[in-house]
Amino acid sequence: MTSPISETKFADTPTLLDEQPKSFLGKTLHSLKKVYREYGYLLLAALIPAFVVYLLYLVRGLYPFGDGCVLVLDLNGQYISFYEALHDILNGDADLFYSFSRNLGGEFLGIYDYYVASPFALLLGLFPERMMLEALLALFMLKAALCGVFMGLYLHKHAAGKPNRFVILLFSLMYALSSYCIVQQHNSMWIDAVMFLPLLALGIESLIRYGKFRLYVFSLAIIVWSNFYIGYMVVIFTVLYCFYDYFAHNRNNENNPLGEKNHFIKTFGRVMVWSVLAIGMAALVILSARYSLAFGKSDFSNPSWEITQKIDLFAFFQKFLPCSYDTVRPAGRPIVYCGILTIMLIPAYFMSKKFSMREKVASAILILFFIASFATSTLDLIWHGFQKPNWLNFRYSFMLCFILIMLAYRTFERIEFISRKALLASTAFIGLYVLILPNLGDSVTIKDIATSAIRPFAMIWLSLACLFVYFIIICLYGKLRHRGRENAVLALAFLVCIELFLSAAADMDELGDDVGYSKYSRYNNMIDTFRPISYKVNEYDKGFFRMEKTYERKTNDNFALQMNGVSLSTSTLNRATIDYLWKMGYDSKSHNSHYTGGTIVNDSLLGIKYLITNQDKTEYYGDPLFTREDFNYPEGFEPLGDYKVYENPYALSLIYGVADAWENFDGSEYYTPFDYMNAMITAMLGETKTVQVFVPATQQGDPVLTNVSKATTKSGELQYKSTATGDDKATLTYQYIVPTDTELFFYYPLNTTTYRREVSIKANGKTATFNGLNIVSIGKSSKTDMSMVVTINNTNKNLYVKKVENPSYVYYLDRAVFEDAMKRLSEKTLVIDEGYTDSHLFGNVTTTSQSQLMFTSIPYDEGWNIYVDGERVDIIESADALISFRIDGAGEHRVELRYMPTTIALGLVLSISCTLIFIALLCLYPFIKRAPALKGVVLIQGTELPVAPTPESLAEISRGDIGDTSDMSPTEPTDGESGARTAQNQTASQQQKKAPANGKKPAAKGKSSKK
Repeated sequence: MTSPISETKFADTPTLLDEQPKSFLGKTLHSLKKVYREYGYLLLAALIPAFVVYLLYLVRGLYPFGDGCVLVLDLNGQYISFYEALHDILNGDADLFYSFSRNLGGEFLGIYDYYVASPFALLLGLFPERMMLEALLALFMLKAALCGVFMGLYLHKHAAGKPNRFVILLFSLMYALSSYCIVQQHNSMWIDAVMFLPLLALGIESLIRYGKFRLYVFSLAIIVWSNFYIGYMVVIFTVLYCFYDYFAHNRNNENNPLGEKNHFIKTFGRVMVWSVLAIGMAALVILSARYSLAFGKSDFSNPSWEITQKIDLFAFFQKFLPCSYDTVRPAGRPIVYCGILTIMLIPAYFMSKKFSMREKVASAILILFFIASFATSTLDLIWHGFQKPNWLNFRYSFMLCFILIMLAYRTFERIEFISRKALLASTAFIGLYVLILPNLGDSVTIKDIATSAIRPFAMIWLSLACLFVYFIIICLYGKLRHRGRENAVLALAFLVCIELFLSAAADMDELGDDVGYSKYSRYNNMIDTFRPISYKVNEYDKGFFRMEKTYERKTNDNFALQMNGVSLSTSTLNRATIDYLWKMGYDSKSHNSHYTGGTIVNDSLLGIKYLITNQDKTEYYGDPLFTREDFNYPEGFEPLGDYKVYENPYALSLIYGVADAWENFDGSEYYTPFDYMNAMITAMLGETKTVQVFVPATQQGDPVLTNVSKATTKSGELQYKSTATGDDKATLTYQYIVPTDTELFFYYPLNTTTYRREVSIKANGKTATFNGLNIVSIGKSSKTDMSMVVTINNTNKNLYVKKVENPSYVYYLDRAVFEDAMKRLSEKTLVIDEGYTDSHLFGNVTTTSQSQLMFTSIPYDEGWNIYVDGERVDIIESADALISFRIDGAGEHRVELRYMPTTIALGLVLSISCTLIFIALLCLYPFIKRAPALKGVVLIQGTELPVAPTPESLAEISRGDIGDTSDMSPTEPTDGESGARTAQNQTASQQQKKAPANGKKPAAKGKSSKK
């Protein structure tokens, strides 16, 4: 069989011999026209997926046709606010390196690396501030389009002969609209790897065959930069694909067309060298992410390395069918659906004689390795970076979709050579599996979600209908020619589009039932309500301050509102800060911190100067600073509530002087935030006697237990267990002696945040909920003897309380002691100047001692560099969480704080250096001359061709297989076709050897060349 290149007629290449334009513009237009003629049809591979994604949201009531939007799961709970922060960074309103919008403050590059590092996210800066949801939809559509284009480009380069454009379009759509791309599109930072994976595969093939590095380095670098986490998984894929491609296509020097000696060793040496360059280009992301993970994410969980089976393999194959969404919760299985046509053709591929046994064995091993990774806990753990994923399992499953679509495409290209019996057997087997699915029962049903995993019509009957119709069309396709084939493929593409759309719509519907899509109005009403308030306060006060609100749509609202506060939810957590906030009485655990449990005391110590609330806070703060009339709401707009802004007159600065005792403060022995803050203030003031800002109320005896049993755990907790049945309640009733007309606060002490049990508290005619973490206000008592009833109403029917002597769970504030303490602590305040940024703070402070210890409410981070009067000073970790430092000498001092961890600086240097090296190599590449691996072969525009161009080689040039796109070279290893390109080069080489030096043509075969 002839080579794919030789199938292109020489008559199709007259433009090569035409006179080329001489002007730069003319040459550019000429090149663009050639590219368009060759690849212009791939625009459909972009437009159709983008349109389908828009249509999917449209049928769900997309705004302005309804109240729907793209927000779901973590995009709704976390990412949207990080995108808002990126928008502010791009517009110069926020800092890339550090942010005080997260809990007390912390590095931002880790958040950037983990969530918004995709270069395409930069396009969000082009949208108006109010159109973030529209911008995200546009981003999803763009990425769907590029998934289709890049997969189409890969398939185009792997065409066995002249590319069949409708076939390429068909398989490109199955990749771009696979279930992974639909279900995981809200994890937009993962989709970049899906987009560039086909280009990476092309780059690997080009690197193996010709040693060309450009596409490989670019693809790997941009994947790792876009998301280091999925990038790590792609690196594993790169290793697997290198071995797969090399050994699957290693017949007749197919992977070594230039006949290079020691090709295997040199190939993998080149892979290692260029991989290092690619990873070096993404060094900033990698190193800053590693720095961020060191704050607690890397030891967030303690995964088990015991080998266990994660999925039922027989039930797993259901996931290859349309409408097979089960859940994104921990029970979810791999998302691998990529079209019924794909799984129809895969068995036919392995039964076909058109593919070498070597290739089929290599393909089988690769597919089985992915299935083994899904099924085996240890392999799956390695894929996920040695950490068990929190929901959203099997995040690398899109790689199997790519492999399957690639093999299915190659099978379809040779469909006329595929046995109809083999295709019928494949179709019948899949049909039988589909028919018995309803009888599998609970083995494939996720009980934790609202809908069944098997939807009889959407999955069973749609699958059967597709199998039957596709089989008929494929059988006809093998017998048709020319226009008939085109019509058959066009019909098939249309039907596949319908299948993909129906499956995607069902997936999104079940995803909504599983975890819920947010509404367009809910998000924008929050933005429209609180942005005018936040912007008003920021305009009023140009100095540094923290601000919080008592309303929370989601934990990360502060990023969207340009507010410095204590709330945060992110996987790039700071464990020490989260623990510290919990000790201070806020709701803070795991990877979350909320402004719940705030009081005038902990707010003042941490510099929360402004509070946005619809509650009456005049007792502590006085009259509101701003009310609804002061905010710039649009006419007719109804905010979420009547919110006011209170200014905290006791709020301390970010940095202020404290006594030396603070340097050695150890709060580990205190089990309530009241005792902890009392000890903290005592150390700050240097007192020997405890300063009781919070005073414990006197508890009268033990609680009266009703339908409750009491026990003591091994770790020292009191365990109260509900024994109530029916409508009975399990309660603990306490009696306290308290002052009147003073706000009372409640807290159950715990060893750690491990035992989180909710209870209801009723006292003073007020009912509150205690979740085991934060301070709870229980109002004021009108008399000195107060009764408090605690009801155990959580699903576990358990309450755990730290066992201590003379316990008191109710405290009240001594206002006079508090005001005196705040006044003394504010005497040595560092006033931060205007013009600061989150990573660069500066201001003046006056000290009276020769060695003044300065407290900061900045989380401890070695990336901070502090300068006093131009001299760098050491930073001190205090309270196991915060930064302190010393100022030597009395008098006025200039203090400057700069944030730049050494790893980030190193990452910047490496990324810039490696990128410049790559650019330099790109510029020098056309001028690099290397010795040919075969005699008679030279480098023409980066592609190996015979010295005397043949009609086939000229056709190759015309088709665009050389030059700037030559990195993406086709491979077609079949029994009859493998080595075709190599044979062509060898024939050309032999002709070159026979050619006389004077350039005369050699004599015809069988005739003497002598005169």
